[in-house]
Amino acid sequence: MANQRPERSSADLPLVLVPLIFATKGTMLDNVDTFGGDASAIPFLSQEDARGMVAHVLKALFEDAFGQDDEAVLFALLRLVFRPGRESAEHARQYFNLIVASIRSRADASKLARLQGVCTFLVRNYVIVAEVSPASDSWVLRYTKTIPIYGRADSPFRRRRVRFGLQPNAYVIPLNLPFTAASYHFRMQASPNSYVKAHYLQWAKSGRTVRQEDIRAISDRAYLRIRHRQALPYAHLYTRRFDTCKYPKDMVMHVVFDEVPPGALGLTCGIALISASVITVLSFVAPSNQGRISGDVLAFLLAISPVAATFVGYSMEKLQRSSLATFLGLLATGLTSLVAALLYVRPAASWMLHHTVAIGHTSPEVNVALLAVGTCGLINAISLWWLLRRELAHYVDLLSEKNTVNVMFR
Repeated sequence: MANQRPERSSADLPLVLVPLIFATKGTMLDNVDTFGGDASAIPFLSQEDARGMVAHVLKALFEDAFGQDDEAVLFALLRLVFRPGRESAEHARQYFNLIVASIRSRADASKLARLQGVCTFLVRNYVIVAEVSPASDSWVLRYTKTIPIYGRADSPFRRRRVRFGLQPNAYVIPLNLPFTAASYHFRMQASPNSYVKAHYLQWAKSGRTVRQEDIRAISDRAYLRIRHRQALPYAHLYTRRFDTCKYPKDMVMHVVFDEVPPGALGLTCGIALISASVITVLSFVAPSNQGRISGDVLAFLLAISPVAATFVGYSMEKLQRSSLATFLGLLATGLTSLVAALLYVRPAASWMLHHTVAIGHTSPEVNVALLAVGTCGLINAISLWWLLRRELAHYVDLLSEKNTVNVMFR
């Protein structure tokens, strides 16, 4: 699909047409830019010119298979390829067989299969072609584009994050580019103070995890490696010779990020424990203010939540990136502080005040309502501590499992 170039000066070298991107019909491509090895911009062919190039390729394949005497059949194939919208691969094969039925017996089986494969592909996809004027016999092309991230809220847990206004921390990315290149690198940077908690491949339709034996089944030359379970601040995938696969698979990549512990979860746990302790002590020390409101105590109770947020270092952006447990824990801390302040403002009702008897002695009054709020705060703090221990254990396991000198130099 590249023009033959006679020996001449670099200024007179003809343009070379390079099919650079294969995209499903109807796909919106955002921020696509193409560059040469010297970082200079390279233009794309217009849609009409690209279709003309595809028509020339199809004509060459058709004439190689059937000769030059069946233009009506060739035009029917071109209409199939350039029809608006896309058909399923099965329907494309059916239409192709119907169109070439009258001359099918004249074609070599391998040439016919190649023509059918190209037509089936072009019925569902279009080609974006770069227009290159190389200065030598070898050159480098690269392109960048913005890929929409799919499946950010494809599970009940992820949907709960979105409902609370938090940003998704899991991404599902279709893998089609590895099947068009000899080698492919994917890298995705985590947000600050985050790490890759999980990174794996799945079959899109079945949801089954892709394993090395699955890769070997589709090509004995294909090679796949993932930076898996290493607690890195970036996701990295590498494939080699996926372009030799017998047929492309519906493969997707899952990347899940999480906060590096203890992080905001640990700080929120500490603040929740302080808040619960203060409210519990207050239920014994000042069970009833008897109408006398202490401004210092009230200000302290009301300030616990905002001070906690400031101490954790929350901006709205950081809050949206935090874990759901951190967000709910901070919310529970603020709620218990607010309820405790409201109970402290009002004189305690008689049913709130109780004396406890221990070993024959009557203890001072206890405000059971404040004590109940302090207990709720303590339960919140214990829950956060349990989650924090679990996250710390997982993170330390990842660090000790893979990131050792012995493993690195095997």
